[in-house]
Amino acid sequence: MKDTYSVGEVAKLLQISIHTIRYYEKVGLLPKIERLENGYRYFNTESILRLKGIVLLRACGMSIDNILKIHQDNSIENNLNLMLDTSKMLESHIAELQNKKRELDEAIIASEEFHTTSSSSIVKEKITGWFTPYFKNEISLPDFLEDDDTAWLLQDEEFVMGKMNASQESEDSLSLEDQLYLCCYFSFNNEEAIEQALKKLLAYAANKKYNTKDYALLTVLSKPSISLGHHLAGRLMLALHN
Repeated sequence: MKDTYSVGEVAKLLQISIHTIRYYEKVGLLPKIERLENGYRYFNTESILRLKGIVLLRACGMSIDNILKIHQDNSIENNLNLMLDTSKMLESHIAELQNKKRELDEAIIASEEFHTTSSSSIVKEKITGWFTPYFKNEISLPDFLEDDDTAWLLQDEEFVMGKMNASQESEDSLSLEDQLYLCCYFSFNNEEAIEQALKKLLAYAANKKYNTKDYALLTVLSKPSISLGHHLAGRLMLALHN
């Protein structure tokens, strides 16, 4: 093992840039790096260990100011408290990442299921619950983004925004209890694609001599939509007379 290492060697070893090392030296985290007789600046082992600790604390999210406090404060208790605070912050960040990973895994599974279902033929499904239309300004954007039950009623060439729920919420709610629907799963990015999917369902119903009602429902599937780029994943449901 050598006694001294060049700035470039240390930067490569600790996977940081030479610019970062110079910055740490400038703000006082590192003592001024001495030059040898050949004019090059070199780290001794003590400085490398100090820099390794700085790199670890920065990677854990500790601020430059708090690292300076650790290097300037002789109170072990104060320094440990700073490190404990950083550890708690890391735990919170890890929990957030785990939640994000769970959401991503759910989106992957939903996307795989959507891809399989959208490739299959039209299916009959029994839908339960109620459709309740929204009135103007009744739903905020944050609520809309959080609500996976948002749906549109397609009737008389109009789109009525609302939500699917388990119980009747108003006199305007439409009962879906024990109602059969012809369903297709498809991706879309404009009304024309929705109209084409509806025509497909109507043609299928006519061919099978199904007696259809005068409305259909469209739900946007938020999780599989993540994998579709500019398109959305949807389920279109054409109501049938039982």
